[in-house]
Amino acid sequence: MIVKRDKSIVICGSYE
Repeated sequence: MIVKRDKSIVICGSYE
């Protein structure tokens, strides 16, 4: 699952 958050690509919430 790829979600665009804070101008960054977040994969399964891998980035916080």
